[in-house]
Amino acid sequence: MVSWRERAACRGMTELMYSDKHRKARNVCNNCSVQRECLASSILEEDIDMPIWGMRAGMTASERFRYRRRIMQ
Repeated sequence: MVSWRERAACRGMTELMYSDKHRKARNVCNNCSVQRECLASSILEEDIDMPIWGMRAGMTASERFRYRRRIMQ
């Protein structure tokens, strides 16, 4: 079975996804078929108070931080 990471639209684009080119990176995420899996993974993998830098599921680290704080209340 192919993992969601292998099907991610950003596969092979590490430099872009961890850059300050948020608009370009967000466009990659917005056209990705595994965006939900990516978001769920980031919630499980990242410390709630210290998100990992970079774009995941169309969100920056600070956006994911605020999202997790909102859903954890």
